[in-house]
Amino acid sequence: MRTIASESLPRLSNDVKELVSDGVYALFSLRQDVGKYAVVISQDSTAFLLDRDGNVVRVVTGTEYSDLELEEAVTFSRVKNNSIRINAA
Repeated sequence: MRTIASESLPRLSNDVKELVSDGVYALFSLRQDVGKYAVVISQDSTAFLLDRDGNVVRVVTGTEYSDLELEEAVTFSRVKNNSIRINAA
């Protein structure tokens, strides 16, 4: 797993970055597009393709999702979120 600074994807919201860091969402680099990423948000075969800044450029589902070449799992070194988190189980 590769760790990147949260500033590497400035347009991706801190909430999504936090969910990636917590393992709720998964972030992968894409083999076919160097410097681009895909956020996989569920087990429903849905991925949001991101550009180099973290903007969503396309939503991929179904067969197209199966054809994605996810390369390396990525997480963030730290996420600057000025909120308090309460984990109630």
